[in-house]
Parts: sequence; C-alpha cells; structure tokens
Amino acid sequence: VAPAPEQFDAVSRHGGWAGSSPGAGGSSVASRSLLKPVEPMHDGNVCLGNEELFEGLCYHKCVLLTLGKEPIRSSPWSCCREHPCLKPTNEAASVGKKFFCSGYDVSGTGGCPHKPGACLTDEELYWGICY
Repeated sequence: VAPAPEQFDAVSRHGGWAGSSPGAGGSSVASRSLLKPVEPMHDGNVCLGNEELFEGLCYHKCVLLTLGKEPIRSSPWSCCREHPCLKPTNEAASVGKKFFCSGYDVSGTGGCPHKPGACLTDEELYWGICY
C-alpha cells in the first residue's frame, strides 16, 4: 500500500515511513543495511553481476547463456560468436515459448530484462518496480 502524499515529508525527515522510528518495527539503520544487495559498485557494470547492459536494459549475459560459445549480445533475442554479428554463421538466437521475457530475452534472474539497478534483498522486481 502506497503512503499518503502527506507522509512523504515524514519519510524524508525520519528515514522511514511516518510513525516509524529507528528500532521500532525493525527499521534501524543496521537492519536496513542488511537489505542492500551485495554488488560490486566500481566494476563499471550497472546491472547485476550475471547481467549485461544492452540498449538501456539489463539482460542475462550471453557468455553465460551460451556457455561461452556466443559471448556478444546482438539483440534481445540473440547472441553472437564474433563480429560481424549479422553473419548468420556467427549468430545464435533463442526466442523461447513466448516472444518476450523468454529464451535469451531474460534478466539474470530469469524474468524480464529491466532498467539498471537492483532491488533490496527482500524485494522482487515486477514490471520495472521493486516490491
């Protein structure tokens, strides 16, 4: 349930939802820090460790999907052995049972590709929003 608009000021002032205080309800800074995903912050990858950025979205790495055989992502549904990727003998594609969010068109967790970033460890990503 989303907070009422007047609660947003309270959230920013107190670091939690209106009416909460550190230690009350387990929302202390220490317990909140345990929810942060463990990801290298300075490796140049804005996606999860098993993902790569392609056309603004995070996809499961082709090198992992193809066991190293086609390591270069060339489209949401295809990976390539070497350049030029448009050469049919260099290309591997997998659409899956449905056109979107299957085959090679998946994130590192097997769901739909997503914008860069990660959810907290107690959240899941659904249609681009962490819940």
